[in-house]
Amino acid sequence: MMIGYPSVIKTKFISPLVKENIVQRPMLMKKLSTITNYPITYIHAGPGYGKSTAAALYVNNTKYQSCWYSISKNDDDILPFLLHLIYALKKIDANFGNHLLSEWKQERDFVREDDILSYCTDIINELAEWSERTLIVLDDFHLISENTMVMKWFTWLIKYLPEHIHFIITSRTNLESAELTTLKVKGSVLEISEKDLTFTPEEIEVLFVDTYGIKFSPDEFKLIREKTEGWIIALQMLCQHQLGKESYEELSKPNVNTLKDLFQFLAMEVFSKQSTNVQHFLLKTSVLEAFSAKRYNELYFQDDGSEMIEYLLCNHLFILKQGEEEFRYHALFKEFLQQELMKEPSKYENYHRQAAQFFIEHDMYNHAIDHFRLLKDIKSISKLLVTYGQQMLENGQLTSLSNTLKTIPKKWKDKYYRLYLYEGDMMRYHCFYEEAKSIYMLVSELAGKSDDKIVQSMAHEGVAKIYLDTIQPTKADAVLLKAIQILELLPETEKHLFRLYRLMAENLINMGNAKKAERWYNKSLEINDATDEVFLEARLKLRTGRIDEAKQLLEKKIEMEIKQEKVQLPKTHRETMILLSLIKTFMGEVEEAKKLGEQGILQGIKQNSPFVEACGWMRMGHAVQLIPNYDLNLAISCYHNALKLMEEIGIPRGKAEPLMGLSLIYARKNDPNKSLHYGNQALNETALKNDLWLSSYLTYSIGIAHFELKNYEKSEQAIQNGFDTLTQCQDRYGQAVGLMWLSIIKFYLKEWEAFDSYFNRFLQIVESDRFDFLLKKRTMFGPIDVQLFTPLLLKEKELNPENLFVSRLLHDLGIDNQTSHPGYTLRIETFDNFRVYRGAELIAEKDWQRGKAKELLQLFINNRNRFLEKEEIYSTLWKDLDEETSSSHLKVALNALNKTLEPTRKARSTPIYIRRKGSAYGLNLSASIDLDVAQFEHCITSGLEENDRIQAKEWLEKGLPFYKGEFLRERRYDAWCNEERERLQTLFLRGSEKLAQIYVEKNNINQAIHLCERIITVDNCWEEAYRLLMYCYYRKNNRSLAIKYYKKCCEVLENDLSVKPMEATEQMYEMIVST
Repeated sequence: MMIGYPSVIKTKFISPLVKENIVQRPMLMKKLSTITNYPITYIHAGPGYGKSTAAALYVNNTKYQSCWYSISKNDDDILPFLLHLIYALKKIDANFGNHLLSEWKQERDFVREDDILSYCTDIINELAEWSERTLIVLDDFHLISENTMVMKWFTWLIKYLPEHIHFIITSRTNLESAELTTLKVKGSVLEISEKDLTFTPEEIEVLFVDTYGIKFSPDEFKLIREKTEGWIIALQMLCQHQLGKESYEELSKPNVNTLKDLFQFLAMEVFSKQSTNVQHFLLKTSVLEAFSAKRYNELYFQDDGSEMIEYLLCNHLFILKQGEEEFRYHALFKEFLQQELMKEPSKYENYHRQAAQFFIEHDMYNHAIDHFRLLKDIKSISKLLVTYGQQMLENGQLTSLSNTLKTIPKKWKDKYYRLYLYEGDMMRYHCFYEEAKSIYMLVSELAGKSDDKIVQSMAHEGVAKIYLDTIQPTKADAVLLKAIQILELLPETEKHLFRLYRLMAENLINMGNAKKAERWYNKSLEINDATDEVFLEARLKLRTGRIDEAKQLLEKKIEMEIKQEKVQLPKTHRETMILLSLIKTFMGEVEEAKKLGEQGILQGIKQNSPFVEACGWMRMGHAVQLIPNYDLNLAISCYHNALKLMEEIGIPRGKAEPLMGLSLIYARKNDPNKSLHYGNQALNETALKNDLWLSSYLTYSIGIAHFELKNYEKSEQAIQNGFDTLTQCQDRYGQAVGLMWLSIIKFYLKEWEAFDSYFNRFLQIVESDRFDFLLKKRTMFGPIDVQLFTPLLLKEKELNPENLFVSRLLHDLGIDNQTSHPGYTLRIETFDNFRVYRGAELIAEKDWQRGKAKELLQLFINNRNRFLEKEEIYSTLWKDLDEETSSSHLKVALNALNKTLEPTRKARSTPIYIRRKGSAYGLNLSASIDLDVAQFEHCITSGLEENDRIQAKEWLEKGLPFYKGEFLRERRYDAWCNEERERLQTLFLRGSEKLAQIYVEKNNINQAIHLCERIITVDNCWEEAYRLLMYCYYRKNNRSLAIKYYKKCCEVLENDLSVKPMEATEQMYEMIVST
């Protein structure tokens, strides 16, 4: 639905007018002058103590920029409150909050409680961009302090408030906030209480004598002080009362015992002195929160509004200006006037009904409801909510609506049954699905009895949304059809049908019937094609295999939102970033997919949205298992986190995708039995929910597990079943994946005719649909080692030498002159333990045949950027032997090395990984070799050279994990690799130091400490690491550990190098001990 805005009352952003003859209060002003030393100033006292006046007096005379927000009781929901706050801040920056305002206009569900942190973050980030010190006044904060969502927002705000932003809060009550209490304890809150606001004897004298020209005797002065206790409103009333009087004897009357008694007595005295016309004006306007001459004249069909207001202002009759034309009474005086009005019940009811009707005519329904509530007119409230309740939901006024509905008895709800619909929506919003369903069913029954087809359809829609929220597409389908059938028989229901067609399309996507979904989607476009909603269209394209189109659609949407400074809030599984992450995983763009998954996790955590968080975890798991050199256990943890969250929120169908991910990952970890277990478990979930599309991909994961078990018959059967269903779904990408695996199976079975048929069909889809990435990148349902495709392409070239597309692919892979290929990537780990993998298979020690073969490979790695002449190899490995013997040993070692790396290589064919150039030998780095030392060097060098700190951090975080220990540790006593070992160690230390510095800058203190401790483990004389540790522990308020590291640094430098610490280290130490 489209969120509308509650009315923005601009006079709320104008601070109260401070009179020129106000009493100067030096002690109070001295305390107020320290406001900019505190993030929060908290002015709290009862009514009539001048809280607003004190705040206005300060901000109106300060040199700092400021804004004012006078809160009203109608602002007691998060959206109205934040909306008015943003418009208050726009007084300083006209563009403030534009992205939030745009966001609220987007099509989405109600403002949710888990959105609060996002709203707070956006506002804090915008405030942080301001360069000037700023004062923000929230006047009458007690009016919204009972709202849980507002207080949650406020708690987050004060926790992360930028240091140049200062909030001034006035309240009649003492706010109960743990964060505020913590700030008080830390001395970060300036508290101004009744004691500070109470007039001193000197100030009372100035008020009476200098301001009003009223004299008194010492005894009378004592009586004034005792009776008023310095209460400002009572003092002002007393001044009004004493004008023209000689005596204070009335203050001694026995019925004036408390301050409230005093005020009631004085108010009656002031009121009774006024003319009948003035009294009538006071009583009529007392029913209004705020009034103007124009409003009064329209409401009561008068023409003397301006004259009356002018009279009240001139006579100081407790009227407060809220802007150029808006006014209100002081709260206590208004309370007195309302009590007087209630003495005449007919007038009291008449004035409130007139006001309610006026506000209805001006579309100010919330004000009208307030007047009916005071009259206890439940019928009028019910009738009004029937039309206005939906707007309250869309405006995010959930608390107000809920509180109002609670006051309406069942008999009125039964009559105005649409009210139940709002209750059902709120129950669904709060995830009380069973309760919501019961309410919707009741609405359907009541609407059916009244033959109200539209509301009956809306009730069915509510039930369908429950099934959509909990991913039960089969149940949702029947209910949605019923809702649509009801409406399609009625005229002028396009708006409702548009929404239902979209829901039906979304539900059919969940059922795996994308083509049928597309028909419903197109039906919605026939009603309204002017929509920027892309999630549904992107999901349609994904499920019909048009993944590049889906990707472009979502990327364009994100790019547009960034340009417009809009950040979409999560819409469960329809959220842009999370959907795009899945698509990129399908396309092999795994680094970007991982980042998008991480954003989903953070967004879910930040906004307390477990479904979004779970989706983020599963999408990150998909990406992580495909990124080279990542620990697969991290991906497993991601999936288990997703499963746990889905279990907690009670959405079993949400488990299918992470279970599928676990099935794929265990297939890649060579644990096919676990893979089959998770795959079948996931398949049960989707079968129960009738999602054919997802079930087909799950069937593929089971087929992949059987392939790893070398059970090719079962593998082929599973893949064929998935392929047939995805062909039904018209998913071109899914068909390509199926044909790819059928080709691989037939290749391994050496069934060349079937292989040729499947592989040709596969290549045709790859070429026509631009799915080249399936052959070149790790994708979600592809083989983990894409080199597997090389022998398939070579075989296809042999079978069909005229196939130009195959020739182009081989050329792109750089193997167009090869006749054979092992079909795997050679993965080499050189840090700490030396390991070599043929694809996923570790070459065991016994497989090396000859020790010198392994050492020869290590020598080539040490000199990986050049070829070694055979004489250089002789002098390094066989320096004590003659050239002829060395030559013989080299031939034997080379032959053993090539056989170890390529055991299935055809006789007399050119080796892939070891190359010869004339009389020189070396690694063929253009071949498929995954060499950790090369990646480490590239990443760290890039990070050290990068000036942008964010980019540098990414490079260093990617590169440092490669360094698991010494380079070629088993060759530590061989001189030929010492220089390279020391160079790489220095590269590690420099990279670690820079990353630790970046962590400190980003306030990631614990990560910096961990990194510095690792630096010292590698080189205990690396002084910058000690200096960073000292600073980190100083930041953590742990001076003893900071000093301990200083002493350790001094000791190590003295014992190992006989030097003292650098001046920078000494200065750091002096700073720590002197603080």
